[in-house]
Amino acid sequence: MEQKAEKTCFEENDNCLENWVIEMRRHFHRYPELSYRERETQQKIMTVLEDLEIEFKPIADTGIIATIYGANAGKTIAIRTDMDALKIKETSTALNAEYLSLNDGVMHACGHDGHMAMVLGAARLLKENREKLNGNVRLIFQPAEEIPPGGSIRVIEEGGLDGVDAIIGMHLFTNFKSGEILINKGVMMAGNCCYNLEIFGKSGHHADPEFTIDPTQIAAEFILNIHSAIKQLIAEDDFVFGVGTINGGKQFNQVPDSVSLSGSFRAFSAAHMKLIEQQIRETMDALLTKYKTQQGVLPSYKFSITEGYPALINHVGFAQRVTDLLINQKDNVAEIAPVFASEDFARYLNERPGAYIFLGAGNAEKSITYYNHSSSFDIDEDVLIKGASMFYMLTKDYLDNSIKYLTK
Repeated sequence: MEQKAEKTCFEENDNCLENWVIEMRRHFHRYPELSYRERETQQKIMTVLEDLEIEFKPIADTGIIATIYGANAGKTIAIRTDMDALKIKETSTALNAEYLSLNDGVMHACGHDGHMAMVLGAARLLKENREKLNGNVRLIFQPAEEIPPGGSIRVIEEGGLDGVDAIIGMHLFTNFKSGEILINKGVMMAGNCCYNLEIFGKSGHHADPEFTIDPTQIAAEFILNIHSAIKQLIAEDDFVFGVGTINGGKQFNQVPDSVSLSGSFRAFSAAHMKLIEQQIRETMDALLTKYKTQQGVLPSYKFSITEGYPALINHVGFAQRVTDLLINQKDNVAEIAPVFASEDFARYLNERPGAYIFLGAGNAEKSITYYNHSSSFDIDEDVLIKGASMFYMLTKDYLDNSIKYLTK
């Protein structure tokens, strides 16, 4: 008597895949790791890929790339997930008792645990249905998204996109309702830079101000003036500029020798980022001239920038096709205005056509209301199977209809 072939989770549709994806997310949440320290995370993913009989190799030290080969020749599309957690001590809540972080002071507070679980869920669907794939799917498990300049640089430099024709990614956000999908056909996220500014004056006693050059006054004027100066060049809604630290002085009645500032700025284009950098220099140069002494002694400054991530710009035709497909299957899809958050997925989109998608994971009825990077952050796990299914559907459609992603 012929034995009946065992059905896959996908074929049975009996929630076993959904439960598996949720357990994957909970495992990653229990064992969070910081950027470029994702050793146990990497090992877990490689074990899962080995069990699924998916070819893989390490990349960017603690990352992984894997490839699912379809039964038929065609294009290759990549799905990318980030892997790293944040240096945040997780708060115990009524929700997370079963999966509270076991790595004290480190937490998946930005949804990367869910991202990995969704990509692994999609990998399982794709592997089980490889006979239906007209091309290949590259899986990119990328380390170090949370620290500039981001792990995407190394993934690209080490060949992670070699042979890839297009790429998609997804991010969970709890400030959107669970299951809500948001996308933009163009600029979706801002570029960012970190800056350091050290201002040097001439120290002395507060009783003798005429013999000093006070760097604290220069720093104060800079902070008061810089925002309005940038507004003369860029619309106020198109940039943000912030000061994060101010340090200087050790004695209450002394003008210090120097004061240092650090902070960040964000904008939606490389041109605007350059204008902000230029305006910082021009504002400081003007202040140095203003504080020049009668003896011709000039204060001075050192200014440096650490480049963060470029603006994330979805490919118009790709994002349009994604939107149309999701609307056709009755998903709750909306176009989102550009946001000032940043993501190093932007670098992949500078190399290949593709799209980045936001997926809502907040649920007030379940008390899932804390936003990303909160110590009480959590996600509505019901949305994880939706994310995995979206990845499966979009990758399969691209392999079947790649020309439709590039025509607009």
